[in-house]
Amino acid sequence: MGWIQLVSRESGSDVSVDLMPNLDQSDPFYAYGYLPTFFDAPANPDHPDGTWRADTFLVVVPDVIRSRTVEPVGAFTWGYELRSGRPRLLDVVPLDATDWAGHRSALQSNHPAWSFV
Repeated sequence: MGWIQLVSRESGSDVSVDLMPNLDQSDPFYAYGYLPTFFDAPANPDHPDGTWRADTFLVVVPDVIRSRTVEPVGAFTWGYELRSGRPRLLDVVPLDATDWAGHRSALQSNHPAWSFV
């Protein structure tokens, strides 16, 4: 299992895959392993004011990593608004399967060795 997170700023038109710097950058995961734990928080006080939003997906590799196929099992969106360097958290909202489908092109273009079901 693992977590995949896609982030956007403001209008959401520019979406990127959020990767942990200490993990393999060719893999799409923010975190992975047995009972993977997810944690993230506002940490960009030097960024310009605006809205930052993340769509975060708990995923599985159904054949236990024998392939590079990923399927979502649950998801939520969260984020914050940054004003004068101070964050204000946005509500956490559950996501459904249609939200995963909307991110497939960004995932596939950034991680072509993987398949996103």
